[in-house]
Amino acid sequence: MASMANSTLIGTMNMLGDAYNPFEFLAVDDSKFMAVCESFEARARAVTWADLDAQGLNELVEACGGAVADRLTAMRSKEAWAAMDDSALEDDNKFFDHRMNLIVFAMRRFDRDAATCADKGPLVWELTSNKEWWQLLKRCCEKGDTYRKSPSLLAWDLLCCVVASEDAATFAETCKASYLNPDNTERHAQIFVDAALNVARDARMGRCVLGLQEFPQAGTPRAVVFEAAFKTAGFEVVRAVRSCALVHKGFGSGGDVLADGGDASIGVDADAVMKTLTRDASGEPKYDKKTMAAFEGTTAAKVLSVRLDGVAYHALHAKEPKTPEAAELLAKFLAAHAAACGAGPFAWLVDTNLAKEATDSAFRREVEASGLQVSASVPTTSKRRSRLHGQCYDDNKCHKTVVAAKDKFVVTDGSLELLPTVPDLADDAHPVTLPRETWPADHALVAAVFTPAA
Repeated sequence: MASMANSTLIGTMNMLGDAYNPFEFLAVDDSKFMAVCESFEARARAVTWADLDAQGLNELVEACGGAVADRLTAMRSKEAWAAMDDSALEDDNKFFDHRMNLIVFAMRRFDRDAATCADKGPLVWELTSNKEWWQLLKRCCEKGDTYRKSPSLLAWDLLCCVVASEDAATFAETCKASYLNPDNTERHAQIFVDAALNVARDARMGRCVLGLQEFPQAGTPRAVVFEAAFKTAGFEVVRAVRSCALVHKGFGSGGDVLADGGDASIGVDADAVMKTLTRDASGEPKYDKKTMAAFEGTTAAKVLSVRLDGVAYHALHAKEPKTPEAAELLAKFLAAHAAACGAGPFAWLVDTNLAKEATDSAFRREVEASGLQVSASVPTTSKRRSRLHGQCYDDNKCHKTVVAAKDKFVVTDGSLELLPTVPDLADDAHPVTLPRETWPADHALVAAVFTPAA
């Protein structure tokens, strides 16, 4: 029988990893932001090769040298926007050095001397005025070889810069307010802290444990701000070597760290546990290469386990299980790792990354077969991409809202009462997409009241 005296508010949320393009994701109920994106998209579609020539494309090509001119000439058989197809942009997410793109790299820092994105220097969007961006783009052509390797990226980067610079005031205003702007970090941290406190207050819970994935990298200015915000609100912060954290309040002690997947010397070796499932007795792989790499190389490394007042809490950021078999493996790992951490009740606070009904169902069946409970599937992510990014050509990824129930709790016997997400993504009458200025993460905060069986 469950006892409310042992009840704890548990929560899980992916806090958004590194991202730099404030125009990639649409906030559908933010009319001002949507109008800006629609205007910029319309302009991007209308840009011509003559416009790019007028903005110094030929001079940039000369600065690159090599065979850049010939390859760009071949692209001109199509209109400029139509030329930005999958083959033209296949390297957009591979090459980052010596590039200048006001939109795609808006929130990266740019080292003027080195002519590349770096850890120091102004944010790229701040280089819009006085056409400084063009001079720096030319220096990228001269100092680096990215545009010689992938000439189509030069046309793409120039096109994006033209769109942003033609309405520099609106572009700057949007970037200043963006959920990605590091100048807004203190406000963003407080949004998350306040959300956790409000959910705990409304549930009348004095004890609270949150599993946070993609927590800011240790030692970075963003991490310092986030950790301070939680600590000021009375939370203790336990960090993993990798990107997970467990923050908690209302317990008598800081708890005991049972495992850190990023450091095998701390408690249970999560990788060793994983290999009991992924390999046979002779050490040979039992799954395909991609599954092996995803589970041994990523999922096992992103585990953090802490025991608080007799209950083990496990935070996990899983690599997406692509098949039902992989989803079953994830469920088996949760049970095996929890068992390796010792007897007693436990709760997994996990971003499963399960994006499809078939894999979600397979995961649930395996969890229940292990004698555990899994929280109901409710929308925890809701994203809609614009066309202002390097996959602008993909109709399956642009202007389509994708909703998924990725974030879940897996717990031992007892009571598990799921609460509405923050923001509420299940309200069909008022659709919300993430991330957004008022919620700077691409996942909602998912919370529940967990009361282990006595």
